[in-house]
Amino acid sequence: MSKVHLVVLGMLNEKPMHGYEFKYYLEERSLEHWSRVNLPAIYKALQSLEDKGHITGKKEVEGNNPPRTVYRITESGRKFLRKMVTNNLMNPKHKPDFWIAIAFMIKVVTYETARRAIELQLEQEDKEHRDIKFASMKQQTDVPFNGRVLIQLGLGFHETEKKCLTALLEEMAKPENREKFIEG
Repeated sequence: MSKVHLVVLGMLNEKPMHGYEFKYYLEERSLEHWSRVNLPAIYKALQSLEDKGHITGKKEVEGNNPPRTVYRITESGRKFLRKMVTNNLMNPKHKPDFWIAIAFMIKVVTYETARRAIELQLEQEDKEHRDIKFASMKQQTDVPFNGRVLIQLGLGFHETEKKCLTALLEEMAKPENREKFIEG
């Protein structure tokens, strides 16, 4: 399954929604920008997830408005979401996959799973940061100006990511946030 399936299930895990509500949710959290998930992909995923029994759709009428389908996650969908989030936390194929999983980890994974995944990501960031720094020092004289700027950009990305991961661990450790994870 794709990241759009994870995003749709993650949103429905928070609350039932009709198709157009997804647009507002995406905009509210800027998900369409950093996850590269758009409304047409969501509509396609809704059909696929409903066909597989991970969500259910029910027509509802509000006032004089035309009927619209409100989608809800099923128990099968919750299990599938948990599997996708855990997989993307522990074994992300791409960095955005990890951060999408972070966006939907609340009430999906245990505190320990989330903590361990973030610690592993921090270790990876440290290693990549050291590798870039070593390569930049080793080749500083041979690297053209644009390469040096790109090296600085890479170092900045890693420093920022490490700060965010550390802040995430600190926030997660607060008692009021620890209870937002499922029991192990």
